[in-house]
Amino acid sequence: IVQHMVSSKYAFILLREKKNIMRCTLIQNKTMIGLVRFSLPINTLTKTAYLHKIEVAKTHRNHNFGTTLLNNMDHFLLENTSVENISGMLWDDKSNLYLKEFFIKNGYDIKHEDYSTYDTGEQIIDCTPIFKSLNN
Repeated sequence: IVQHMVSSKYAFILLREKKNIMRCTLIQNKTMIGLVRFSLPINTLTKTAYLHKIEVAKTHRNHNFGTTLLNNMDHFLLENTSVENISGMLWDDKSNLYLKEFFIKNGYDIKHEDYSTYDTGEQIIDCTPIFKSLNN
């Protein structure tokens, strides 16, 4: 576990869940504000990490906490690994109108040409690959 203060009000905690799975959590007064979960490449020749999940409490959205989480993930990857890229899958159920803009703002390319859909039986989810180079 690695912990450091983002400010006097917030703590950032980095935890290794499994050999190559990491979780970064942002905490305020012992309450989780958000988290980002990502995997490191198993093979050191692979230079791409995978973003599995980013989540920010609804009460704390639109205050740059998601950007802070992604920035801390990027910093960890740049300082501690040979990772050069981050990829992931954007699961868009249309509940967040700013989802794509959030990732674009944070330097991700949205691969619209590789888009697919997933039917849960209750809703249709657009699945779009995302990609970011850390060498900008």
